[in-house]
Amino acid sequence: MIEYEIIRSNRRTVAIEIGLDERVLVRAPKRYPKYRIQEFIDEKEEWILEHLDKIREKKVGIVPLTKGALSFNCLLMLMSDEIQDYVVVHELAHIRYMNHQKEFWGVVESVLPDYKERRKRLKEEGAVARQRFLAMK
Repeated sequence: MIEYEIIRSNRRTVAIEIGLDERVLVRAPKRYPKYRIQEFIDEKEEWILEHLDKIREKKVGIVPLTKGALSFNCLLMLMSDEIQDYVVVHELAHIRYMNHQKEFWGVVESVLPDYKERRKRLKEEGAVARQRFLAMK
């Protein structure tokens, strides 16, 4: 069983945050049932770790040896692999550059030359994922 900490707030969706030290935080709405959080962890935790490993293996050098965390909204799991890859690379680049300046986008582009197209598609797929998530409640 995976150990995790739950942080509740007024948010509307569930998000998982995985530190580079493998500490797991789940950010959830105040009234979201604990059993649903456990289902989410059971279903998605392995996928997220595997996905991060895949990106790290392919893109050595994007992540410096620092303590940090990557946070993923549950809606991401409802999107295409291409969009998931974009979000992971985007978040990994933020560990190196905590802004959206030229250097940041240079890192993203070095990994995903078509990042601009993926960024546009993220907005489209995000709207569809949001509707799917609301329908599951």
